[in-house]
Amino acid sequence: MATSAGWVCVAGFGVQFIVAPLLPWAVLVVTGKTIPPVPPLDTATMLALLAGLLGLGKLRSDDKRAGVA
Repeated sequence: MATSAGWVCVAGFGVQFIVAPLLPWAVLVVTGKTIPPVPPLDTATMLALLAGLLGLGKLRSDDKRAGVA
């Protein structure tokens, strides 16, 4: 479950920072027409979720290294 939430966050960041800036340019180059800008995503919520997942993963790795079940 946590892995899928992490992948959703990664996909959201990819859309926000790679696809959204390049999509209007690519459509303009290919078709010669402009499209409305892609609406922004709520990156603050995604960042909080992703940071929490990464923190829990780090804590679990430390527990495994220390031999705690």
